[in-house]
Amino acid sequence: MDSISTKNVAATFKVAPPEKDLATNDALSETFSADDVAKHSRPDDLWIIVGDEVFDVTKYQEEHPGGKKILAKAAGKDATEQFRKHHRDAILI
Repeated sequence: MDSISTKNVAATFKVAPPEKDLATNDALSETFSADDVAKHSRPDDLWIIVGDEVFDVTKYQEEHPGGKKILAKAAGKDATEQFRKHHRDAILI
């Protein structure tokens, strides 16, 4: 199984604005460390980091074109590198 590296483990990530939340369009109202995000790595509570933003993709798993296994691999981690391999940046706008 491929792994997704966790970068910037000491960094604090800003929260994605509502229009950028891939799952629910609900804004998360805090900033989170990589350790905070790592706590959200279950199918019923799945967050990922893309760039310097945190996304709650829990409700998006069934709709993800690449399948929910891809999101499960990235659960609670920095998925920036993997995301950019398969998406153009404009998809987050």
